[in-house]
Amino acid sequence: MNSKNIWIIIAVVAVIIIGVFIWQNAGNKIENGSLIDNTTGVIIGDIGAVTDDIFVEIAAQSTYYAQTDMENWLTHIENLYNQYGVTEESMNAYAALLENDLERSAAVAEKYSQRLTELLGTSGE
Repeated sequence: MNSKNIWIIIAVVAVIIIGVFIWQNAGNKIENGSLIDNTTGVIIGDIGAVTDDIFVEIAAQSTYYAQTDMENWLTHIENLYNQYGVTEESMNAYAALLENDLERSAAVAEKYSQRLTELLGTSGE
């Protein structure tokens, strides 16, 4: 067997391994602003205008208000949803999307932690 054939075999095996890995780890996907379950094709929810940054900001401020002004927490959350043009459903759909992407979820969690620290740090000033 010559070296050209060995490289072809290695390439085919690598493609198969990568394909199996992607297939096994395929989570939900976004299609036309909706979160779709890859296994059933069913729409799980509409993520609407939610992005990582909007998700982080609303989640951090939600926690902040839960700790500093629980009495008016719901009003604060409704104002945030209106400010960013999102809904509770779209936030929940986005959270479900993050559950299927551990690397992205970890990055969002880090941003959330940093933003919450900022918010809590400024409340004491």
